[in-house]
Amino acid sequence: MSASSIISNLQKTIVKHAPTILTAMAAAGTLASVALSSESAIKAKEELEKKKNPDSDISTADKALIYAKAYAPTAIMTTATLICIFGSNHVNKQRIAGIASAYILSETAFGEYKEKVEEIVGKKKAQQIKDNIVQEHIDKNPPTDQNTVCPPYYGGPDTLYLWRDEVANRYFYCNAERIRKAELQANKELQLSGFVSINDIYDMLELPRIKTGDDSGWEYDLNNPTSSRNREVKITIDGGLTDIDTPCCVMDMDPWPNSQWFSQYDR
Repeated sequence: MSASSIISNLQKTIVKHAPTILTAMAAAGTLASVALSSESAIKAKEELEKKKNPDSDISTADKALIYAKAYAPTAIMTTATLICIFGSNHVNKQRIAGIASAYILSETAFGEYKEKVEEIVGKKKAQQIKDNIVQEHIDKNPPTDQNTVCPPYYGGPDTLYLWRDEVANRYFYCNAERIRKAELQANKELQLSGFVSINDIYDMLELPRIKTGDDSGWEYDLNNPTSSRNREVKITIDGGLTDIDTPCCVMDMDPWPNSQWFSQYDR
């Protein structure tokens, strides 16, 4: 391998792992700054002892010079550490912005693809395709005691059925009335506060929250109700059968919840 190839590969590796490298350097710089700070204090004290004169006090200018010399390495190391911290943050922001753009383009492309499929094969065939996909998800990940949630109201009315949550990839017991009530409540909250997270909807359904649920949801521009960015919460209901031929309703979101960070970087 030639020297130019080695340098090129090294550059690519550094760029790829830049945030990790900068974070590691910042951590090392923090520890070094603490150590240098202790050494600087000792050096400053020693210099002051040397400069002491029984007949006169050390001038303020001399004290300032002693402290400046003693703490110069600490200041330099601290500055370098801060540069690494801000540099890592800047690189991460750029990469998140790139992911945001790619996500938005993908979402737009998927929407156009979905509309074109319905236009070519018809809504009935398009729904059949979706039903097949839903059934495949149930077949690959059937309900078990581990992935099925029993909310507080489970065990009450006989109108509760088994549901699959496509977003969280889990099962729970509920009924269509409660689902629609949560949808209406979510849209009302959306137009009042401007943002509703997926965890807010799970709270309405009395289901456990998910890790990414606070950062994913729907936005509504309160100052511009006609904005193309406004996204209505729409819960779709489909159905399938489990491996023991038990009917299973499927709760999905159309469109899926976005991450609020994506929209911030798209402004």
